[in-house]
Amino acid sequence: MVVAKLFNIVRIVRPDLAYFGQKGGQQTLVIEKMVRDLDLGSGIVVCSTIRQTDGLATSSRNARLTAEQM
Repeated sequence: MVVAKLFNIVRIVRPDLAYFGQKGGQQTLVIEKMVRDLDLGSGIVVCSTIRQTDGLATSSRNARLTAEQM
C-alpha cells in the first residue's frame, strides 16, 4: 500500500525505474507484480541488501533504534 501511494505521488514525473533493496525475495515479487497489475509504467531494479557488520540490514528505520533495541 505504501509503495502504491509513492508511485501515485510521483506519477506526474513517471520515472522509468524505481530502485528497491532486496531484503526479502517475497517483498520484491509483490512490488513487481503490483507495478505490472496496476500498469504503473516504471521498471523495478532490485539492489543487493547492504548489511551492517552485525548482519542487520541497513535501513533508514534502523537509524532511529537505540543500541539496546538493535
